Amino acid sequence: MMDTKFLFIVRGLPGSGKSTLAKKIAAAYEAEHWEADQYFTDSNGNYKFNANDISAAHEYCTRGVIDALNHSRRVVVSNTFTRPWEMEDYLTEANRLGYSVWIIECTESYGSVHDVPELAMQKMKQRWVSNAEFKRAMIGFDHLYPNLKALSFQNANDWDFHS
Repeated sequence: MMDTKFLFIVRGLPGSGKSTLAKKIAAAYEAEHWEADQYFTDSNGNYKFNANDISAAHEYCTRGVIDALNHSRRVVVSNTFTRPWEMEDYLTEANRLGYSVWIIECTESYGSVHDVPELAMQKMKQRWVSNAEFKRAMIGFDHLYPNLKALSFQNANDWDFHS
């Protein structure tokens, strides 16, 4: 299917199925799975969100992914990534190391398992940049990531585990 150095970036609003899809991809391709929500999950699997720790949670996730990439591991990272700049650290490191990258957008609405407040959801929806918009914005900026083996944008509904 693909070479051993790949990074999947799974993005979507809360309740869009990104964690579920990321876990399936990680299992199918023997990849590490990282997301900021893991920071809020204890060793017994209990989730306890603290808004004051959101920056620490994203730093935890970023460090984990970058460490895995630097050890030539397959990686799946799933977070909201509402705007392209939120993926920049991952894309920069993947570029530096010659990774293939798939950016998968989850667009379903299954309901948030973390009870994200409606106001927070509305703010995320307002700043959302779709994969199509992101891809159009990248036209002419390919030189920013010259060492990426691939940069693919896909919708989660179109994902084929055997392609």
